[in-house]
Amino acid sequence: MLDALPKHYILYLDSLCQLVSERKFKEVELEVLSLIEELLSHANKEDDSLMRDIVIAQIIYSDFNDYYLNWTTSRGKNAEKENTHLVSDEHSNYLIAHSTEVADMDDLLYELNNYLTDLNVKKQKEEVKYHLKCYKRYINA
Repeated sequence: MLDALPKHYILYLDSLCQLVSERKFKEVELEVLSLIEELLSHANKEDDSLMRDIVIAQIIYSDFNDYYLNWTTSRGKNAEKENTHLVSDEHSNYLIAHSTEVADMDDLLYELNNYLTDLNVKKQKEEVKYHLKCYKRYINA
């Protein structure tokens, strides 16, 4: 799956992991919102980059914990020790669990994944834009 990603997406995921390991969750949140805006600005169903966009969105939404634990292990850290500060009753995804608005971040990432994989592009894109706008209102309040 990672083979489908360009180098800048791998570096992006690694920088998210670094921020998570430093417990800089607000910065993680802002980075994720920035990525969503980037994906919305260039997403095109005819474009070859769509699969890469789907992969990065899927990793962030569904596979972030595994990516993070592999990242920590690859740096010689104890993965079990590293994840103890991330486990939360709020959400199973570390990244989402430590967001300002857990349910809204979950909705936003869910809608992004739907947008990237759904055929009704215009409707889905509007959903993502709506959730992004709402979420930005929360973190800027």
